[in-house]
Amino acid sequence: MAERTVAPRFPIVAWLERRTRRQVIIAAAIITLYLLWKTAAASAGLLLDRWWFDATTSAPVWRVTNVAQMQLAAGAFVLSFTILGGSIAIVLRTARRSVGPQHRALSWYHARMGPASNWLLVAIGAYAVWQITRTAPSLWQEWMLFLHGRNLGVEVPGVGGDLGTYLFSLPFRQAFSDFIRQLLAFAMLLAGAGHLLSGSLRLTRGVRSRRAAVTHLAVLGGLLLLAQVAHLAFVQQQALALTTGGGFVGAGWTQLNVIAPMLWLAVLAALVAIAALIRAVVVRRWRLAVIATGVFICVQVVGVVLLPLAVDRLVVAPAKGERQMTVYGRHLDATRAAYRLDQVSTSTMRVSDGVDALPSVAADVVDRTPLFDTATMAGPLQVLAGTPGTRITQVDLGRYEIDGIERPMLVAARQPDRAGLPARGWVQEHLVYTHGDGVVVVPADVVDADGRPDMTQTADAADHDPVSYFGEGLDRWWVVVDTRREQQGGSAYSGDAGLDVGSLWHRAVAATALGDAQLLLSAELTDESQLLYRRGLRDRLTALAPFLAWDSDPYPAVVDGRIMWIVDGYTTSATYPHSEYFGSSGLPADSDIAGRRLNYMRLAVRATVDATDGTTRLYRTSANGQDPILDMWDDLLPGLLEDAGAIPASVAAHLRYPKDLFIVQSSLLGRFHVTDAESLFNGSQSWTVSPAAASSVEDSQTAPSPPVFSFSTAASDEAAWSLTRPFNEGSSDNPGSARDELAAVLVAPNDGVAALSLVELDSADGRQLSSPRVAQSAIYADPDLARTISLLDANGSKVNFGPMTPHVLDGGLVWVRSVLVSGTGATSVPRLQSLVAVSRGVVGEGDSASNAVTAAVR
Repeated sequence: MAERTVAPRFPIVAWLERRTRRQVIIAAAIITLYLLWKTAAASAGLLLDRWWFDATTSAPVWRVTNVAQMQLAAGAFVLSFTILGGSIAIVLRTARRSVGPQHRALSWYHARMGPASNWLLVAIGAYAVWQITRTAPSLWQEWMLFLHGRNLGVEVPGVGGDLGTYLFSLPFRQAFSDFIRQLLAFAMLLAGAGHLLSGSLRLTRGVRSRRAAVTHLAVLGGLLLLAQVAHLAFVQQQALALTTGGGFVGAGWTQLNVIAPMLWLAVLAALVAIAALIRAVVVRRWRLAVIATGVFICVQVVGVVLLPLAVDRLVVAPAKGERQMTVYGRHLDATRAAYRLDQVSTSTMRVSDGVDALPSVAADVVDRTPLFDTATMAGPLQVLAGTPGTRITQVDLGRYEIDGIERPMLVAARQPDRAGLPARGWVQEHLVYTHGDGVVVVPADVVDADGRPDMTQTADAADHDPVSYFGEGLDRWWVVVDTRREQQGGSAYSGDAGLDVGSLWHRAVAATALGDAQLLLSAELTDESQLLYRRGLRDRLTALAPFLAWDSDPYPAVVDGRIMWIVDGYTTSATYPHSEYFGSSGLPADSDIAGRRLNYMRLAVRATVDATDGTTRLYRTSANGQDPILDMWDDLLPGLLEDAGAIPASVAAHLRYPKDLFIVQSSLLGRFHVTDAESLFNGSQSWTVSPAAASSVEDSQTAPSPPVFSFSTAASDEAAWSLTRPFNEGSSDNPGSARDELAAVLVAPNDGVAALSLVELDSADGRQLSSPRVAQSAIYADPDLARTISLLDANGSKVNFGPMTPHVLDGGLVWVRSVLVSGTGATSVPRLQSLVAVSRGVVGEGDSASNAVTAAVR
């Protein structure tokens, strides 16, 4: 008889088996050292964080955050280790030591893997436990909401339950339900594969599987069914109020009359299946268990998925208006409440598409129209006012007084430029070029004799301390002050936000946490040295209040001779019942809001960061009871938030309506400005944000009009520094319904926290009111202006346009825009060619906005 050939080990298995005891010890030592290093780095990071929080706030943010994360990590480890570790232990204990010759494939696998089969199973389980334990702390905010949330006394219509349950409890329930069901499903898959490969589970007829293996899988299956029961009863039933589709969010006719009963039927079927599995384990008869499990699956698939689809198509769709009108009303009310759209003041104004003459009292208002688009002014201001080692990357519009008159001003901070330092190196990056060089404050409504921004005019309050250690664009860039190396300009830090790195212990902790050995080894540090950590606004505020989403556009203001950064913070939720979900339309890609799924948003906090010393203060914008999510965090973190009334008047004078909130609210108001369900359902009164006018001759964009700053009279008789955004007739959901006819203007006053004003425009002369694109078409159609533009937009120069700004003057609508000429090079500075105004389709041109309006109405 020929000798049977034994299959060789897999190459990697053979290589591992050839390792000597010494090599194994060395490998274990290396792995141990690596783990010790990672543990030391993590511990150093925790300690550095503790020092930073102690220097920044008295609120227990560090303790609350870390305790919550440790609770979740410990809970996730215990659950995953118990379920996965226990399953693997059972697989190893019940494994057959040999398999019959009829199982050639299994015999071949055992020969090729040997003991490594068990090693692989343990390694997979250990890696899964590690990943679960490592990622679980990311849910700490949902955990805190679950633990400390409360009922709000507001009944959710349709599905029932308290609003607080949705905002506080449901997010963690959803996350935990997904986690435990996925964990049990993975454990069942891993156990099934382990039993099958070990020979304990047989799929062929006539060969019995081991009872322990079958019982093990049955128990895991029963636990999975039990988790599904909890999910159906305590998560999916409530999640019906978050259902999307059908033109609304919430529990519609099908959800309430079909899906909800079927979910309870599925719960009953699952409980029967669990009982059948328990019986099968005891009596070893599986037929009833298989049937009961199949029935449960059928109820899930047919009753919860297929039947609702059929009912939607055959029953609801033919009578949608009758069957769904109630939920449209709930959807409308919930959306308006969730985004504070119910606080928007609405009015109707009869206006003409132009004016007969420029009122004398309006000339001053029109002449304060901003001329420059801030999105394109960072480079030009860098050319005109840049300093070595700094760079202007962001320009904002503010309001300051010049000779007692409030004027729009371009405000741009000269921030440290890590990539553009005059000399590169560790010392230069971290010890010398440590701060910015003040802000540039330039009038936005006038130019110098050459047509460029007038750098000679200065606001009454523009004098300030130019040294700025904290600000925008400094994320993950730390510096050390009070060293032997002089900072640029001979500046010295005098605040209290620095962390002591004078001792060897503090340097070692900081160096380990930051992963930079030079911090420990450098001879430039002294006993007085301080580490300025988290200097970037987003880094700083996200660490201090991680439960808030921060506005994408922080802005600097000169306040009492110092640079003060102002940032708006929001509370958000994705579980507000019946409320519309917002995507990311019109928001910058790096916006906190654009990266979140939300259907609830509140302006919660105005944060200020002193650019010189790093002092950070968070002021509430509402009283208790108006923002329940913020109320909970305020109770949990006492001392972090200050009352709205505590904000200094000098800071309040520079506040503006939050930009991201304005974009979100204006995007939703096109559909949700109506107040009755019938109008929402029919969409007959829907508006869409007006498409933007071209910003240059070559521009062919169709994006929505951006918010525009101006001294507006649309919402009141007196000019107020405001954000405005126009609406056209038609629905944003159906581009074919949109018309280039102005329907309304949304005005956001920048004084305090005044509510939005939505002004519906009614034509007083029968003419269609010009939209931004219609006004731009008139500019292109003017023969004299068209010739000028054609001549200027050639031979190395290009024509750009400033903001398209609407003005309502004496009952007439006028559009005002600047015509700018610049070179095509990277260092070009725009020059004002002229200002143009559009009134009744007629274009006027002048050297000032008032002269342009006068020319348009002659």
